[in-house]
Amino acid sequence: MANKKLRITLNIVGILALIATVGLIAFSVHLSHGDKKTNQNAVESIGSIIFDSDEIIFDGSAPLDLMTGVHADDGNGNDITAAVNAIITSDGTQNRKTVRYTCFDADGHSLTATRTLVMKNYSGPSLNVSQPLQLDAADLVNLITHMQTNNLISAYDGFGKNITSQVTCLREPVSTGFYKMTFRIANEYQDEKTVSVYASVSGKVDDPVFELYSDSVSTPMGKSFEPMNFVVSQAACVGKIDVDSNVDIQSPGEYRVIYTAYSTDRSARITKTMKVTVTGDSYG
Repeated sequence: MANKKLRITLNIVGILALIATVGLIAFSVHLSHGDKKTNQNAVESIGSIIFDSDEIIFDGSAPLDLMTGVHADDGNGNDITAAVNAIITSDGTQNRKTVRYTCFDADGHSLTATRTLVMKNYSGPSLNVSQPLQLDAADLVNLITHMQTNNLISAYDGFGKNITSQVTCLREPVSTGFYKMTFRIANEYQDEKTVSVYASVSGKVDDPVFELYSDSVSTPMGKSFEPMNFVVSQAACVGKIDVDSNVDIQSPGEYRVIYTAYSTDRSARITKTMKVTVTGDSYG
């Protein structure tokens, strides 16, 4: 009888030991997987953009290459330099500019780095326009080409390169046959130059003409106010009319609406202003 009880006790102990062993093995496996996940997270790394030098020295003697000395890694040891986007920003000065480099690594992290572009022997863009100008309406079709051919305009990039063909012009009528002409040149280094001159133009010019209902209107407080409802006509050559209004229809007072129309090719602009009086009379 005692032996039988002993055998039962030993069997129970054995079963408990087996359960404990299985539990320990399962727990060890769980820890092992947890360690693997932890290790996987530990080895995850963010890519990088690095430079051979913190500055690019540029003197204009060769084409500008912003990617000189740039290297990018995706975080997994793969070269992603070809995916880097480089731009000259508006930060910095004329002769010391900031270049921003951006791309994404293997895990989608946005990578950004900057360095300085040093402009050696650089004077900035130049723009020279003869004045006063005497033009014919036909000259406006290819204005810059006409003026360049007749030595009326010249533009350079700051390193002596002629970039006159890249000049743009915006004309604004001052009176019949008389215009304000604003010429602009922007070089590849994010610098620009503008020159405004006056010109007499003979012949019929297709300006972006439009008419307003009136140059002064009144409206009661609270009434819906739509500035474009006061444009009663516009010429076919008008591409778009921009509206700048400070009217507060809920507050009595004097306001203004500025209408600016551009030609379809954006070479001409005309501006008109309408005075708006919001009266104290409630609408409705």
